[in-house]
Amino acid sequence: MAITTPQELVDEYKRSGAFDRFRRELLTSFQRSEVGTNFIARVEEIASKKLAADGPSAHRSRDAAHSELMKELERCAAHLTSSKL
Repeated sequence: MAITTPQELVDEYKRSGAFDRFRRELLTSFQRSEVGTNFIARVEEIASKKLAADGPSAHRSRDAAHSELMKELERCAAHLTSSKL
C-alpha cells in the first residue's frame, strides 16, 4: 500500500519503530550534553529546595507532591524565560 497522506507517513514511521529509536537517541544526546546535565542539576536543586521548604511531605499524597513540584518547575522556567527577554 502506498503512503498518500502525511498522517499515513507518520503512522508508518511510528509502526516501524523508527520514531521510538529517534526519540531515545535524542533524549540520550540531550542527557549527555552540557545543557542536559545543567538542566537535570537545576531540576534537582529546585525539587530539593521545594521539599526542604515544605517540611515533611508525609501528609501529602504522591500525586499532590508531584503536582506541586511541577508547578514550581513551571514557575521557575517562566521566570528564566522572561528574564532572558
